[in-house]
Order: sequence, then structure tokens, then C-alpha cells
Amino acid sequence: MISIRFNSSDNEFAKQIRKITGYSPRNLKVYKLAFTHKTVANRSENTKFREDNERLEFLGDAILDLVVAELLFFKFPLKDEGFLTEMRSKMVSREKLGKLSEKIGLQNLIHFDITVGARKDILYTLGGNALEALVGAFYLDHGYKKTVRFIKKKIIEAHLDLKELEESEISYKGKLFEYAQKNKKVVTFQTLREFKKAKSNFFEIQLLIDNEPIASETNHSKKKAEEIVCEKAWKKLFAEQS
Repeated sequence: MISIRFNSSDNEFAKQIRKITGYSPRNLKVYKLAFTHKTVANRSENTKFREDNERLEFLGDAILDLVVAELLFFKFPLKDEGFLTEMRSKMVSREKLGKLSEKIGLQNLIHFDITVGARKDILYTLGGNALEALVGAFYLDHGYKKTVRFIKKKIIEAHLDLKELEESEISYKGKLFEYAQKNKKVVTFQTLREFKKAKSNFFEIQLLIDNEPIASETNHSKKKAEEIVCEKAWKKLFAEQS
């Protein structure tokens, strides 16, 4: 085992990692990297390699998907693949991971350029990414078996109600944004028109992916129109791929 000497700041950081994961960190550097956003990352002059949390996020995302899939497979032995896929989407959606990161205190550990913004949706995205990166860092530090225990005990059992998730409706907006982020695509909404009908306001909303129109929807609620147009877009995208 490698012995690491911490300074007072490192000691406090190590205590926070232990509180969050249930294990003392052995390689503190990899955890620091897990909370380093690309806006404040160091870049090598020779290789142009950027020291940020995106590689750890990639690793943690894959591990989290595997652990959740395995848990659901044995938890629901009589459910089909569609149910299991939908449950996994609910558990590891970008919105859910962002909320979980806030609950366990990750957002206070992230190093990022404040000019990126402090809106709640941005903080949720940064937090969700950091949670995945933390899983990746923990795996490198402690191995797969302890990572499974950390995810099950400190994330799933502590903060997720599987029965409640089973009964909740899936958000196509959340699924679409998760798909877009993983595939480096940009989702935008455009208000094509706003009009009155029977003394009520109506909105025609168009959804674009990488500036390409995908679907549109008209509704008296802009939020509802966005959710419906996301469902249309999701079904259209994956109908074309099947």
C-alpha cells in the first residue's frame, strides 16, 4: 500500500471522501481529479492533454450502468428487458444524478470556473458528472467489489426508493438530454409561435438537435409542450435506428 502524506487541506478533503463513500481514500490525487472541471484543468504543453474529470466520468458512467443493471436483474427476476431498461434510465438519469450529487454534498467539492454559471440546471449537470467521476476514481482506488458496495449502500439504498421509481412516469426530456450529452449533441427548444385560443395562451414548440428540427408540439403549457415534443423526438430517433 502506498503511504500518502496529507496537509491540513488534504486531511479535510480525505474526511469528506470517507464520509461520502464510507472508505478512506488511498490515492487522493485521483479524487481531486474527479472534481476538476475542464474549465479549470491544467493542459500539458507537449501533448495538449487536459487534466480534468471527463475520463473518470466516462469510466464511472460505465461502472454505474453495470452495477445498476446487475442490481435490477436480480431484484426483478420476472420483469422484461423493457422494464429493466426504463428503471435503469430513471435511476441514472442526468436529473437524478444531479439531485443525488446535491444530497451527498458533491457540488461543494467541484472546482470550476464560476463564469460557467450558477444556475441550478448547470450545477445539477456538473454534480451528476462529478458523481460519475467519483465512481470512476473510487474504482481505481479500491477495485470493483468495494465500488459495488459503495454504490449500493451509499447511493442506492441511502437515497433511491425503487418502489417509488417503479411507479413514477419516465421523463422523456431527461432521457433525451442524457442521450444528447453522452453523444455530444446539443438539444434546443424554439418557440415557433405564441397565440391565444379561447382566451388561453398557446405555444408551438419545436425541438432541434444540432440545429436540425426533429419534432414540434402545441400546448397551452410551454413545459408540457416541451415534454411531449421530447417524447415525439425520442420515439422518432429510436424508431429510425431500429
